[in-house]
Amino acid sequence: MTSWEKGWRWQRKGRFDKMCMLFGLCSSTPVWANEILRDFYSYSRIHRDGWGLALLRDDCISVEKEPVKACESSYLKYRLGADITEKNLFAHIRYATVGENAYDNCHPFLMADSSGRKWGLMHNGTLFQTEVIKPYLDCRSGSTDSEALFLHFMDRINALEAEKGSAATASERFGVLDEIVVNNSADNKLNLLIWDGELMYAHTNETETLFVSRSTDAVMICTKPLKTGNWEPFPMMRLTGWRNGKLIFSGTQHDNEFLPEKHYDMNNYSK
Repeated sequence: MTSWEKGWRWQRKGRFDKMCMLFGLCSSTPVWANEILRDFYSYSRIHRDGWGLALLRDDCISVEKEPVKACESSYLKYRLGADITEKNLFAHIRYATVGENAYDNCHPFLMADSSGRKWGLMHNGTLFQTEVIKPYLDCRSGSTDSEALFLHFMDRINALEAEKGSAATASERFGVLDEIVVNNSADNKLNLLIWDGELMYAHTNETETLFVSRSTDAVMICTKPLKTGNWEPFPMMRLTGWRNGKLIFSGTQHDNEFLPEKHYDMNNYSK
């Protein structure tokens, strides 16, 4: 059985039905993404809590999102009828485990660091060990642990830039996020896609809940295999950084695999 077939077998068993879904594209050349996005958003029938789309253009991010099912959104249907040809983009469909159904809880989240660099983040997971996000629970726009974690990322980047007195380099930014992921992935599910205007970061620590399809010019990363692409399970428990469809940085290999049976009722597995 191929990894692609195994991914669809997991879908048929229902494992993907009650979790957020992430999709990221990173390419050196523009990609016509309308059919890919239609395929991705078609899995939103039970993803009741919203959708998001981010066009990632250098240090500019255009985010559109709604707290409604993607398959029921008249705006998204209209949006996908217009040409979407991009080098880099994110898409998300939400099945909430933390935070109510609200616009401010829809992914992707958008923030800027102290140097003015625009960042975007999507998260599929739950933080059960919450010490790192407690300082941010009262300053979030919404009520998700994902947004609180994002605020922590930005604080760490800002602290680095304040210390050095200039904007962080790509390798420095990657190093900060790598350290945070390694230190906070034990007993937390951290399926992440992050954009910083230059790099797309990706990480998973739960087996076969993130897949990758690579070509000469592009990489696509998704919660489950789509019709377009040649998919295989994404490498586990190591943060990666991508630029123009190429793997640029590979972080610390850790052993903090997330085991859902430790945290969820597996008869009603929800994320």
